[in-house]
Amino acid sequence: SYSRRSLSVQDLGRGIKSGWLTKEGGLVRSWKRRYFVLMPEIIYYFKTNSKSELNIGSIPLCKDTAVQQGIHEDRDFVFGVFNTSERTFVLQATSEEDMVSWMEAIQHCVLEITTGEQGSRPGTENVQRRKEETT
Repeated sequence: SYSRRSLSVQDLGRGIKSGWLTKEGGLVRSWKRRYFVLMPEIIYYFKTNSKSELNIGSIPLCKDTAVQQGIHEDRDFVFGVFNTSERTFVLQATSEEDMVSWMEAIQHCVLEITTGEQGSRPGTENVQRRKEETT
């Protein structure tokens, strides 16, 4: 299980999926480009992909998380990550292919949370080892 404490890009490595997306702000509805790292139960995001960069936010994933495309009329390749108890995160990929790839990866993590098969995912064993190496 992942906490909401700050982690660096180096701590997480590439995760299950990582890359650049544009995120709509929560209170101020401006769009900002952010570096995202998908882990089994949480998506971390950063201002840059510098190894020492600490995450500025996270999107928790749970069995109730839903992912939906086409939620923004004025922008292409936009999808939302919905949690029942959290805000909706609106994200924009750079292409249709990138959007589909992110959505499928997130949905796969949610499915594994739902079915309880969390122990066998690639990428989960590296986080703890990296933390031990850097402390």
